[in-house]
Amino acid sequence: MPLSQALRIPDSMVEDGELDERIVTLVRNGNVLKDYVEAELCEDQVDI
Repeated sequence: MPLSQALRIPDSMVEDGELDERIVTLVRNGNVLKDYVEAELCEDQVDI
């Protein structure tokens, strides 16, 4: 699954009130997402 598609999941959860937007922002703006992408995803999955 491409990264852009995977990131839409928490976006929709925020819209539905199931997930706190601050948590999503923290993960995206911090090193958590960057570190995960570098360690776990194949190049063809990184489309953003």
